[in-house]
Amino acid sequence: MLHQNDPDPFCVAVDTGSSILFEIPQEAYIELVFWSPDTTLIVRVLVDNHYSAGLHMVLWDGRDDWGALLPDGSYPYTMTAADSLGNPPPCSQTC
Repeated sequence: MLHQNDPDPFCVAVDTGSSILFEIPQEAYIELVFWSPDTTLIVRVLVDNHYSAGLHMVLWDGRDDWGALLPDGSYPYTMTAADSLGNPPPCSQTC
């Protein structure tokens, strides 16, 4: 399960980051990707790693993959979960 980030929209002048919570019932390989506001470009691959079962929180600092601070706004994100062989577990979700 992927939760809504907080705060959203992200505001550079006020925020120090945006936290994202996700919960998985079993160990999985997780990819969490932020997209441009029009969803045409990936601006940041925030997570690309194995996680144990449970609730996890990651912090996005509002920067793209090259370290540049992005403008204020809402940035859609997706989470994809797979087992160690690349197969989606029964509870996988892409948001």
